Amino acid sequence: MFRDSAISFYGFLEGGDFAGRLVRFSVMGFS
Repeated sequence: MFRDSAISFYGFLEGGDFAGRLVRFSVMGFS
């Protein structure tokens, strides 16, 4: 659930940019 929230949060910051959202999700996942 945390990851879903993170995706939504970063997606909002990116203005819905899927690429930016995916990159940030990947960074968080591998950090």
